[in-house]
Amino acid sequence: MKWTIPLLVAAALAASLADAVAREWRSCEASVVILGHDRSKSIWTFEGRGSCRNKRHLDDCRKAARGAIEFCIRDSWRLRWQRRLSGGCASSTSGNRASVNGILGTPFGRGPGAQGQQDFKWAIERATCCQLFRDRDQVTVTVGVKSGGGKGCGGPNVIDLAVEGAYAVNCRRFRERNRC
Repeated sequence: MKWTIPLLVAAALAASLADAVAREWRSCEASVVILGHDRSKSIWTFEGRGSCRNKRHLDDCRKAARGAIEFCIRDSWRLRWQRRLSGGCASSTSGNRASVNGILGTPFGRGPGAQGQQDFKWAIERATCCQLFRDRDQVTVTVGVKSGGGKGCGGPNVIDLAVEGAYAVNCRRFRERNRC
């Protein structure tokens, strides 16, 4: 009896320590979309993954996943003139770093002169000029991200990250270069 209470305390302490070092992973789904003149098109869909300490902090996991999505897309937009995706979009299976899965394996295309396997700028312009607005020579679109997957991920039916609110695309020149 005299050892029962210390053993119970030790067991509870061990369980709480094990819970504190356990890693949990959660994900958020994301789609990069183009919107303009009452038309929209999803270019590709992928997921962000984030880790957190334990099951008591699952929203932190989703916030980390959402952060990975935002970093990947914002950095890819910044690098769009280099005709590639950001290195921040690469999946990571080691460590506890938030990562993005599926974007590098998505065959959304690679335009002429691309440096990477996926060409963010070309994918946006191709979807805009060859699919959404085949009837226009010049069009201005919004490039954004829709995301969902639970609390902390965002809303699935709204643009919750506007990457570029007024992206002007010269579709006539794009089509003249036989890029459709």
